[in-house]
Amino acid sequence: MREYRLRLGNREIPIASRSLQEGQPQTFIDGGGTKDQSRYKSQEISPEKLREYKKIRESGGAIASILEIKSLLTFGGGVEYKTENEELHEWLKDNIPPDQLTLFSIQAGTDAFTYPGVPAEVVTNRAGEFARIECVEPWTVIPETDQHGDIVGFQQIVKINGQKKVKPMDEDEIAYLVLVRSNGRDKTGVSLLERNRSEVENYLSTREAVENSVQLHGFPQRQIKVGREGASPPNDNELRRIRQRFNRAWTELTMFVTGRDVEIETLEATDFDFSGLTEDSLKTLMLAFGLPQEAANIGSDGLGSGMPARLRKNILKSQVNSYQNDMAGQLQSQLIGPIID
Repeated sequence: MREYRLRLGNREIPIASRSLQEGQPQTFIDGGGTKDQSRYKSQEISPEKLREYKKIRESGGAIASILEIKSLLTFGGGVEYKTENEELHEWLKDNIPPDQLTLFSIQAGTDAFTYPGVPAEVVTNRAGEFARIECVEPWTVIPETDQHGDIVGFQQIVKINGQKKVKPMDEDEIAYLVLVRSNGRDKTGVSLLERNRSEVENYLSTREAVENSVQLHGFPQRQIKVGREGASPPNDNELRRIRQRFNRAWTELTMFVTGRDVEIETLEATDFDFSGLTEDSLKTLMLAFGLPQEAANIGSDGLGSGMPARLRKNILKSQVNSYQNDMAGQLQSQLIGPIID
């Protein structure tokens, strides 16, 4: 065994000194192995989809916050090294400080929940020695798999001076961390946004409907009738002048006095439960992302109010432990172990 352990959150991972060379399975993956496909047919990665995830992530709002909350709950416990080798322990603290690795795991975890997976690279100095671990922008990298589903290379697609550039990369040049998979054999991962697309789209459409309804029904509406019955209607210039007068009066919240030929009728808004619709939509979205629905609490009872809440809390705890094991194992096998070697 190597003389150190990696603890991520509550999970402590022993680092094996070496492993036997892996063999190839006899079975293939569905739709893999051709030059025109980068992965399974049912979960194809495309630059358009990756940039769509980027837009959702950078636009902020509830969905971006949910992804950050999930990453903080999972990887916010911090990273520590345990080793009996004092020289190795000091090297790790100086070159890969635990606080930096903690921040990296939170950022990489948020990316791995947003995109199918998050690529990372080891940056070296001019002498070829280790300098730091750097996240690669995940919306620029597409993994290529063979017939068995193993990653054999990457393509980085970027725009430079308005022109698209494609840069092929070997599979050992960068690490690729995956947290959400379509199945146990999936090496390239699934975006949590894509897996919950119906709930995400339902939330976005609900929010748009609520905002439109608030704009339409949430403010007083009035119908103003001017002119005398049986007389000729006022011309456009008179109507425009009257409209400006009333708009200015309501904007300034002042009282105004009209003549006997003006009638004002307030139109009642429809009975619409905006908060109830928003709360139900948020709770559905939270459950889809594997978070306790109490995280979207607006006015109902909070976590710990009964058995369902305790059950959701226990499920979340088990899910967090699973993701911590997964992330710690990938960190040691793809990044920390090779750096130390």
